[in-house]
Formats: sequence, structure tokens, C-alpha cells
Amino acid sequence: MNVLILGGTNFVGPQIAKQLHNRGHKVSLFHRGVTEAHHIIPEEVHHIRCGKDGKLEDFLEEIKIFSPDAVIHMTPIGEKDSKRIVNFFKGITERIISISSMDVYQVYGVIHETENVPINNEIITESSPLRTNLYPYRKDFPDKNHVLHNYDKILAEREILGDSEISGTILRLPVIYGERDFQHRFYSTLKRFEDKRPAILLEETFAKFIISRAFVEDVAFAIVLATEQEKAKNQVYNVANEYFLTEKEMNKKLAEVFGWKGKIVVIPDADSEKAKSMRQHIISSSEKIRTELGYKELYPFEEGLKKTVEFQMENPPKKIDHKMFDYKKEDEILSKLIT
Repeated sequence: MNVLILGGTNFVGPQIAKQLHNRGHKVSLFHRGVTEAHHIIPEEVHHIRCGKDGKLEDFLEEIKIFSPDAVIHMTPIGEKDSKRIVNFFKGITERIISISSMDVYQVYGVIHETENVPINNEIITESSPLRTNLYPYRKDFPDKNHVLHNYDKILAEREILGDSEISGTILRLPVIYGERDFQHRFYSTLKRFEDKRPAILLEETFAKFIISRAFVEDVAFAIVLATEQEKAKNQVYNVANEYFLTEKEMNKKLAEVFGWKGKIVVIPDADSEKAKSMRQHIISSSEKIRTELGYKELYPFEEGLKKTVEFQMENPPKKIDHKMFDYKKEDEILSKLIT
């Protein structure tokens, strides 16, 4: 297959490009040229570098020459951009595989207090209720020019799946960890390990919180399978680990991988009212993609965590909010618990 990836040089994309290439496909990346990930992406992968303000339309002939059998859209934002992508690729490709998120589900709105429904901790399937309130970040980003003002994966999915000329496939991804996670999701915990803190403090409700996760290379494999297989046309798939860990259990696993010997201490919620929404978990089933496409994890859970820890420690955030590491306050809390 000829596969064109829109974006694809940041976190998950390089792993997709690598796996597709290793499986014998011809891969082209359309991106700004800001990040490259040369150590992951094979040299043979073709690049179309559009620059900061480049548009697909400016590279129409080059894309036509590549003649993609499928296009993987890594960063759909909402209705407008997804509609533009679908319209552009009509007559160029038969398939668009679009990356979505668990934030389309109603339970996500419960956590962010935009959905007025009871907590429901049943496992999420592809047919579970979606949010009824659109634009989940508009309250936090009132500026109409901000990218998150018009962000909504629900609307993006509708555009990708709603066209009669192009077959769409949607993959709803969980929280992802692994190499090149520049959100540094585990860093606040790992830094405490590195600083030889005697304990990690977790508020009670957060300690029990569960959210689906997956290792970046496993997520890439799921996307590759959905790209390769015709049966994935016009389908929606959740991607997630089979097992679900509370935040306390996740911290214990990180401690084991790191070799930290301290204690994980659960403390009362600082604000019990704010903590209420964290009683809503986001636990998604990946049974459909496992059954239909043969998806499975490429690596044992501990190996994925080990790779993640190594990357995070070798690549700390460029800017560290030292307010996150108020060890004096933590010591005061610990001393009160002891006495």
C-alpha cells in the first residue's frame, strides 16, 4: 500500500511510519518540518515538508503522484478542518483513517462537569453514549482564533464517516505513554523518585481513579492494522490496554520499574467537592479491534513502562513548574500522619 500520513512526526506518528515501512508499505509524511524523529522514522520514508504556513493544495501534484491508497489523519480538530480534508482527498484516495479520542464519550463530560448525568463506571464500548454538549474546551478558550475553541472530535468523526465517496475509519485513543511523550505524563512522579522522596502522596479519590492507557508502539500497531484491512472501512474502534489500573496501582508499577523503595500514601481529598467528578472513571473496551482486526499488545506492560521511564528521565521538561514539587508541604503532611 501507499500510505500518506498527515502530521506523523511527533509522538505516535513516527511509530506508525516505522511499522508500516517494516511491513512493506510505501509511506509518505506530510508535515511542517518542525519535528523529524529521524532515529525512529526509516530513511526510506518519503517526506513532504510544507513549512509553517503550507497547505495541502500547494502540494496537490506531489500527493497525486504518490497516489495514496489510504490517508492517516493524525490531528483532526473538528468539523471545519475534517471537512476540508475529506473534500481535498476525493478522487485521490479511497480511505481516510482518522485519529480520535476517548473525550468523545459522555463520561468525559461527567469528569469535566459539562454533562448532567449520573456517574456510570460501566466499561465503554464503541456504542456507548457520546457527549451531548459540544466543544468541551470552549469555556477555557473563549478566543475564537484559538485552536481549542473549535475543537471537537465528535464533529470531526461525523465528517470523516459521513461522506459517500471516501470510506472513513475512526480510532478512539486512550491516554498514551512511551517514547516522545512530550506531555511528560509521568514526570511529576518520576522526579519524586529521582529526588529520593520517602513517599508519594495521592489524594483518596484520585488514588482510586481509573483511566484507560496504552503504550505508544501498541497504539501505532492498532492504527497500522486498521489501515491495512478492508474490513476496517466505515468502522469505529477503541484502543486501550486490556487491564485497568487505578492511579495508586499505576504509581506502584512505575516505582517497581524505577527501583524506588518508598511508600505510596493515600491522604484525604483537599477539596471533597472538586474530587467528586474523579469518581467517574474512563474505562474503554478494546474487544472490537482485537476480535475484528487481530490487535494485541506488541510488548509486555512492564517493558513499555521501562521504555517510557527511560525516555522521561533522559528528556525532562524544558520548563519545570517548581510549585508542583513543594516538598516542605509534603513533609508537613507526612509528619502529621505519623504523629
